[in-house]
Amino acid sequence: MASSDLIVNVNNLEKIENFLNDSTYKEIIENSETFNTRLCLERRLRMPFLDPQTGVAQNHCALFMHSRHRIPGLKNGQVYSYPAARWRKSRRQYLLQKPHPPFPAYTHRPFGHLQPAPPPSILPGSGIGGDRGGGGGG
Repeated sequence: MASSDLIVNVNNLEKIENFLNDSTYKEIIENSETFNTRLCLERRLRMPFLDPQTGVAQNHCALFMHSRHRIPGLKNGQVYSYPAARWRKSRRQYLLQKPHPPFPAYTHRPFGHLQPAPPPSILPGSGIGGDRGGGGGG
């Protein structure tokens, strides 16, 4: 669409400019920005939140961006855009803890009779363990 085809109603344009330059409008916008900022901070403190219906852990997301993050539009007709969020690898707490055996619940061994016998006594002096002779040990 060429610029010569545009028809601008000056009266409506002045109304919009007056509305945007009004001090009450600016105050409302600033109050909504502080409310949104406070709301996002409070939500971030409660993260991760486990959704009871879906069972999904909700994480923080950056829905609201500041005007200082704006960059010129990258595509035709785009007024401005925002940079992509930097990817960060999440730290997994279970990797930092004591290592566990790979399958702790797996106790059935189909070829267990082919493996060497366990040591004669697992708990020394208790009579419990590898004592296979019928006596009580002790």
